[in-house]
Amino acid sequence: MSYGVKDHNAELMWFVYGYPKPKMTYYFDDMIIESGGRFDQSYTRNGQATLFINKMLDRDVGWYEAVATNEHGEARQRVRLEIAEHPRFLKRPDETFIMARKNGRIEAKLVGIPLPEVHWFKDWKPIAESSRIKISSYDPDIYVLSIHDSIIKDGGLYSISARNVAGSISTSVTVHIEENEDQYIYKTYGRHPYVRSKQLRYQDKYDIGDELGRGTQGITYHA
Repeated sequence: MSYGVKDHNAELMWFVYGYPKPKMTYYFDDMIIESGGRFDQSYTRNGQATLFINKMLDRDVGWYEAVATNEHGEARQRVRLEIAEHPRFLKRPDETFIMARKNGRIEAKLVGIPLPEVHWFKDWKPIAESSRIKISSYDPDIYVLSIHDSIIKDGGLYSISARNVAGSISTSVTVHIEENEDQYIYKTYGRHPYVRSKQLRYQDKYDIGDELGRGTQGITYHA
């Protein structure tokens, strides 16, 4: 599969070898292509045969075939040409708060044709995976950066970029690592549910008196 960008010049390339040097003929959807107009061709001494399409249009999508012939025979190869689509975000990542020593993630949704090549950065430097930092993707369009057992230095500016033959896009978001639990709850209020476990024992709230009785499910005290 090959891709071209609409309203831009496109080219299809083959490598063809033979002696005597083969003659090249090209077909589009089984119809011969005549040089001139919007089509041109070249065949270099190193065997590179190229078909050029001037300002690709929707009607240029389809199957192209290169046919090489000389006095010894013939060789053919077909390739399909499609229109590439610029990468675009369906959902940009949100500003993210992560409680220190807990896990968090940054998520984006993006599409493009062909499938874009995606890279993550922190403070403009490429991110390498580690035991704590994981990069993953899920079909068809979800890209995730996961941070495990977060530490303060994980905070910063995170960027995601996507590139294909049609172009590139990028966006950035700030990640905050919070050490203070109350501040974390305040800053993430309404973003997602958070339940803080109680740390007090019942003895800290009540004056416990004499034991009144025991049962199969517990003990009753005077309080």
